Amino acid sequence: MRSYYKLIATIARQQRLHTPHLEAYMSSPRCAKHTIRPIALHLLCSLFKLICHSLINLQKLHQAAMPRKLMLQMHMSIDGYIAGPNNELIEWIIYNFSQDLNDYLSNIKFNDIILGRKLAEGFIPAWESMPSGTPGKELMVNTPKTVFSTTLQENPWGIGVRLVNGGFEDEVRRMKAQDESKGNVMVYGGVQTVQALVEKGLFSLVEPVALGEGKKLFTTRTSYEVIETKKFECGIAVLHYRKKV
Repeated sequence: MRSYYKLIATIARQQRLHTPHLEAYMSSPRCAKHTIRPIALHLLCSLFKLICHSLINLQKLHQAAMPRKLMLQMHMSIDGYIAGPNNELIEWIIYNFSQDLNDYLSNIKFNDIILGRKLAEGFIPAWESMPSGTPGKELMVNTPKTVFSTTLQENPWGIGVRLVNGGFEDEVRRMKAQDESKGNVMVYGGVQTVQALVEKGLFSLVEPVALGEGKKLFTTRTSYEVIETKKFECGIAVLHYRKKV
């Protein structure tokens, strides 16, 4: 797709460079000596303009039709749980992130974060209180967040955090439908939020731990295809899935 856009840009650039020369030649005394050549050049120039304009308009339509991606990143035990029986999301994680894993995560690009209220109450202050220079802190603190809650009526977090009290699924669809130039949307949880959205997104970061009991990620049968698998030095493996169409 990038090559396609480069081709359009090249054609448009060539049009801007060469069309004035063609038009100048067609109006010159030298060109006036001929009868067929000016007509052919005029038609060629007009056709060239039409093709360029059509390709550029096609590019704009294509970009407008590309929605944002809704991504899911969570820890999951090898027996399929994303939280303990008391909604423990991270207490059971046994590995510290290694540098290669931090590097991998830093390359995942997104411009918005979605959180459930329960997760947000720990997630937001935890990242804000981390020491300066902590990997990921700047991204997690500065990225705009949308928090979904059925209980909160006022936003306790202030600037940079948007509280949504109702219309949960409609709001997610609205965010996804925005132009992809706004960047992708990352969902970190919590459990109820993820369970409601899992069939629309993807997930990764599977912990090599068996919990035995807890909260499952999948509540209905859904088919996915593997996009990528990667193991890191700390023992964590990333499983990148996409829902089958």
